[in-house]
Amino acid sequence: MRASSFLTARILGFLALPSQLSAQRLLPNYSVRVTVHDSIGERRLIGRITALTPDSLTLQVADATSTLVLDRRTVSRVERRRSLSVGKPAKLGCLVLGGTLALLGSQVEDHPGSHGSHAPLTIAGFVAGCGLGALGGVMISRTRQGWEEIIL
Repeated sequence: MRASSFLTARILGFLALPSQLSAQRLLPNYSVRVTVHDSIGERRLIGRITALTPDSLTLQVADATSTLVLDRRTVSRVERRRSLSVGKPAKLGCLVLGGTLALLGSQVEDHPGSHGSHAPLTIAGFVAGCGLGALGGVMISRTRQGWEEIIL
């Protein structure tokens, strides 16, 4: 009997732990947008969470020096700003399109006077593809920035 109660306590502890950890991870690093429904109506506030309890959420508003203590019952949605680095999509676009065009350049059939070397076409394909792929990656990453809902 003791083993089963110990196991039950462990399972309940693991179920409660992620919610505590998610709030701890959230506190120091994220800019959040909080949607509040109260007597004023619906409003959105942007700032950083400085404290979180089961009953309240303390928010340092981005464009003010004061903090707001919000009743958690009035908070309908909390979102974090999704920040994507431009470097990763640019590198991926460069490698994918540059690699594809380099492979195509290396597969071009010999023509008279080419002396059997595909290196110039391979290099030109990679350079052109890398530039276009990087540009495409940057453009796509710009459209994907925004807000995503989080659960506290």
